[in-house]
Amino acid sequence: MINLMIHTPVNTRARITVHVQEIVPELADDLNDEVIITSPHDFERSGDLSDNWIDNCIQDNSLPDLVLTHASEFAVLYGKDMKSYFSSMGGEYTKTKPVRQELAAFVDSESIFYPLFIVPIVICYDMEEIAPGELENSWEDLFNPKYNAVVTDRSKTITKIVGAHILKTCPDKFDQFDNLDTIYSPKEVMKSLMAKDHDLAITNTAFARIAKGRGVSINPTKEGVMILPQVVALKKGADKRLLKVIDHLLEEEIQNYLGENGFFPANENAVMGETIALDGMIKGFEGWNSYLQEILSYELRIGGEKND
Repeated sequence: MINLMIHTPVNTRARITVHVQEIVPELADDLNDEVIITSPHDFERSGDLSDNWIDNCIQDNSLPDLVLTHASEFAVLYGKDMKSYFSSMGGEYTKTKPVRQELAAFVDSESIFYPLFIVPIVICYDMEEIAPGELENSWEDLFNPKYNAVVTDRSKTITKIVGAHILKTCPDKFDQFDNLDTIYSPKEVMKSLMAKDHDLAITNTAFARIAKGRGVSINPTKEGVMILPQVVALKKGADKRLLKVIDHLLEEEIQNYLGENGFFPANENAVMGETIALDGMIKGFEGWNSYLQEILSYELRIGGEKND
């Protein structure tokens, strides 16, 4: 049985999954095997999803053959030899299928990840409650006592990305970040902002675009958008014919869909999300090792255990 795991932001996951399903019959014929599509939730054991699917899969010898997920998920392997578990085919495929210049910094020197697209994370604000020019246009606007800000649960990916940045760049303010109001899901976060229960909210650009007609705007932070890369990785020993999944996901139909939702797709011919103008974090990307270490530091700070 061949396992393809897909776990992208909730507002794109269904479309991406349907796109991958289009080639499942072909893959099954090529590989002479059953091909299934799963998510990390199929491998998590705790009811509150506090455990990590990668750990569980390694323990059970059940790593998916191909994974498309948030790069932050791999922080659990920081400091370990990832090539013990994952093939170099994914990263090396960037030589055959180069990514657009704007995403060149995300080509993996260790050859594990193929950077398929990047999800920008932004601050949104209620335009009726916050006047033009009132914001400092900074991620530190989250700490202004005049505003009531909300984020997703501390264990959620978006909050991890922002929390890791705050912990790295202004650790003296991390306690303030950790004390922000939290709501479990990104959808509920935006509902709260549109209902005027909060003045500021953190979300991805797809949710921000949906909310634009409801008196909500994006805060153009001078530091740039936070970055949540979506990467493809293949299990060590995976069949090279699975690279057809990357080919399929690079087609302009799905890559344009991602760009139209405000994301940054790898295909150079696809529409590019408009928030690429806020590219400070992209230009400042220090490589995957640093990125994963920062996520792990955040997880440890909020009470996680070091995975030795």
